[in-house]
Amino acid sequence: MSPNAFGQLTEEERRLRDFANDAIRQHKPKQFVISGIEHDDPTAQRLLELLQAEYVGLFGQVDPDPSADLHTARQPDGDILLLFPNELGSGAQGIVAWTRMDETTAVMHRMYVHFNHRGNGYSKILLAALESSARQAGITRMLLETDPVMVAANALYRGARYTEVEPFGFYGENPQEWTNSVFLGKDIAQ
Repeated sequence: MSPNAFGQLTEEERRLRDFANDAIRQHKPKQFVISGIEHDDPTAQRLLELLQAEYVGLFGQVDPDPSADLHTARQPDGDILLLFPNELGSGAQGIVAWTRMDETTAVMHRMYVHFNHRGNGYSKILLAALESSARQAGITRMLLETDPVMVAANALYRGARYTEVEPFGFYGENPQEWTNSVFLGKDIAQ
């Protein structure tokens, strides 16, 4: 559409413009997730810093898990995924990662959605994308550790059919230190 010689749109062009604008207003753009992010990506680091700050507020310390920086989450033995809300001017607002524990088992790390974007179902989108990424790498079982104080996270995982399992990996080395933790797992094979 280009204005005529007098800088005005024709009636048909105005009608088409208004129709397009109405369609855009009525259609909520979908979110999208990208994978294959490196652990030192500045966007990933920003989200991880926000998550660690939240941990300090909740627990008085950062997460002691040695995989906290996600340095081992590299394809094909892991993946880091970022969620973009597809809003004008908005960068990544969510992160999650997984790392391979053995041939068919992986551990989920760092599920986080920025506090300004919670309540939009983004964690469900991240969880589905994470499971898909892991399945593509041959993973059939996903494990995770969380805390009972993280009520929304627990509801998300249990709603996605994660059930209680024994402490594993880093947590299984000294399970008595993690009596307040919740350990969950799920068969993600299709």
